[in-house]
Amino acid sequence: MNDEIVLSFDTGIKNALTSDWQIASNLAMSIITETENRNDPFYALDALRVLKRMQETSGLAKAQILYYLSKNWTKFGIEDDLIHVAIQYGFKSPVIIKRYIDVWSMFAEDKIPTDIQDKLKEKPINDLVPIMGMLKRGYAVTNEQWNEIIARDGIMKIAQYIREEVKKEQPRTHAILFRVDKKESMLYVINDGKKYKVAKLNLDSNEEIIQTAINRLLHAVGVPDAI
Repeated sequence: MNDEIVLSFDTGIKNALTSDWQIASNLAMSIITETENRNDPFYALDALRVLKRMQETSGLAKAQILYYLSKNWTKFGIEDDLIHVAIQYGFKSPVIIKRYIDVWSMFAEDKIPTDIQDKLKEKPINDLVPIMGMLKRGYAVTNEQWNEIIARDGIMKIAQYIREEVKKEQPRTHAILFRVDKKESMLYVINDGKKYKVAKLNLDSNEEIIQTAINRLLHAVGVPDAI
């Protein structure tokens, strides 16, 4: 087993014009070529493991980069603002970009106890969004509550715990809850444990106005924040 995996990414203009599949294929071929050069199949297997871990944590890495850019944007001498430039680079809306920045600010600005930060960083970024919302609204969290939050997996369970145990809101047993399945781009409603299709959302659109409208709609109906 190797202790060194090198994954290189081309950020030049040629890569910007390349399809997503071709970028992925180029990366795969570079791994295959290195495996051949080393005559070591474990290099490829280790690379697959690294790619899986990157997929699970890439959202938080985006947040870290966007937070850095937001704090240092003026020093680069670019007249256009970061939000507008980031949208040109594929982010869907200003709401999403700001949400990424707010998520990483929890760690960068020590809004979370340092002894549990590493555990929270292992979670998917969507799981961290209700925590970010809780802290932005100024709720105080005890050590016991932090441990309970860490122990829960998934945005739904974390959001429910925060709502009921930190915010002290009553459980909504018969409430109508809206949820989005991003893979299907489908808006669902949940009532009494049953799930119903409501509407198909144009989540893949690159039009800023469409993404802004979708985010406003989801906020209006109380869909848990997601990235």
